[in-house]
Amino acid sequence: MYFARNIIKIWYNIAMSKCPYCNTTYNEILQTGFVGCSHCYQEIPELKLAVKKMYGDKKHKGKKVGGNGNI
Repeated sequence: MYFARNIIKIWYNIAMSKCPYCNTTYNEILQTGFVGCSHCYQEIPELKLAVKKMYGDKKHKGKKVGGNGNI
């Protein structure tokens, strides 16, 4: 029973992780699919980890100038 209580407590703490800028919780992001602000990605560790798992360590570098007529 002790183990189960600890798991529940850990899960609750993760779900209630909150962005200090907009007060959006990780649980709200999971329920709605919307992030509260751009700071959420850095302030909610679980969200940062989830995004990293989905997209890897890729960093947006913008469009290539002069490639196939695109700017």
